[in-house]
Amino acid sequence: CKADKTRLAYLGVPPANGLSRASQGNKLCLVSCSTLAKVKRIPKLVESLAALAEKRSDLIIDWHHVGGSGEALEALKQYAFLRLGNISYVTFTLHGQLPLAKSREIYQTMPVDIHVSTSSYEGVPVSMMEAGMAGVPVLGTNAGGVSELVTDKTGFLLEIDFSPSDFISGVEKLMRWRNEEKRKQISQVFQSKFNAETNYQSFIDNAILPNLSKSAELLACCGHK
Repeated sequence: CKADKTRLAYLGVPPANGLSRASQGNKLCLVSCSTLAKVKRIPKLVESLAALAEKRSDLIIDWHHVGGSGEALEALKQYAFLRLGNISYVTFTLHGQLPLAKSREIYQTMPVDIHVSTSSYEGVPVSMMEAGMAGVPVLGTNAGGVSELVTDKTGFLLEIDFSPSDFISGVEKLMRWRNEEKRKQISQVFQSKFNAETNYQSFIDNAILPNLSKSAELLACCGHK
């Protein structure tokens, strides 16, 4: 399509109810949010967490995953227990499907240090927008439109075929962002680009209304009322 006929318009998400707080001391909380489709590669995330735990036994690691149901969720639980269940300083909670309001509450009701995604295929993930709005840095693979959200100001990009050491490096980098000023900056970036309240109105003003006016003019020229 022609560039002068094309316009990019993000949908966005509502602003968060305040900034998410970071963990203190040697605690580390990571949150992932996705279906359990193969392209999301949640088992690869489990393996990466196991590698992180092996290298950083000084950390108390808490992982929360939102999404999935049925047999796929049960299979993930079994695999997570197999790989992480015997590590005393690692805990995990697989929440399954949650209403949107409940998933947003996670960022407000407990410390969250990093939102993480290990997907091999993505669009422009809404889950990352939700995390970023709350000031949570994002560790994600450079798949699809992820690089439009994850920059050196908002998180850390992994290659799609990342190794466990790459994952650990990304986590350690973002652990240094656990301060309120950095979280304010992340939230401001996301609010400037992915705020649904302003994006929807902008889309109406710049895309819908002008075309309605043109259609009305065309109908008038053709003798229609």
